[in-house]
Amino acid sequence: MIVQKVLNNSLVLSMDDDNREVIVMGKGIGFNSRPGDEIAPEKIEKLFVTQTLGARSGYLEALSAIPDEVIEMAAMIISRANLQLAGKVREQIFFTLADHLTFAIERSRKGIAIQNRLLPEVRRFYPQQFRVASEAVTIIRQQYGIELPEEEAGEYRLSSGKRPERGRRRGADHAVGENAEGYF
Repeated sequence: MIVQKVLNNSLVLSMDDDNREVIVMGKGIGFNSRPGDEIAPEKIEKLFVTQTLGARSGYLEALSAIPDEVIEMAAMIISRANLQLAGKVREQIFFTLADHLTFAIERSRKGIAIQNRLLPEVRRFYPQQFRVASEAVTIIRQQYGIELPEEEAGEYRLSSGKRPERGRRRGADHAVGENAEGYF
């Protein structure tokens, strides 16, 4: 694979063997890389086909603004979620999660608190997913020294690739069902 564009130290844009545009992830893969450079196969940790990411205009610029440590956080969270949840986490959520983490960290550093009115419902109806998300918030605090409130765990509600069943009522469980297509 050949580097087409360096997005940041952990992400580069390339083409795969089927001539599809891919984002290649790997620790330090973009560091000192230039367009035209060969990508060492052992540096490749993950490939994302941009077509499956639901790419919209400006997404490459948005990705290049995500700090490397946040890319690592998102990869770690998804890896742990895949281990702990019955279904696989959809890879399309990787960049959405990384983008969300970027803004959550920014809010935290600025002292801006979020309110998650659905937190009790998420806890009740999605206990496994909430537990994984809570562990992610704890790991972010321990490994990166970044304090995120418990409400963030409710934001990282997880979907194992299956759409939740819609509630029959128009109450809280219906609202949670409508909003539960989160990250995992």
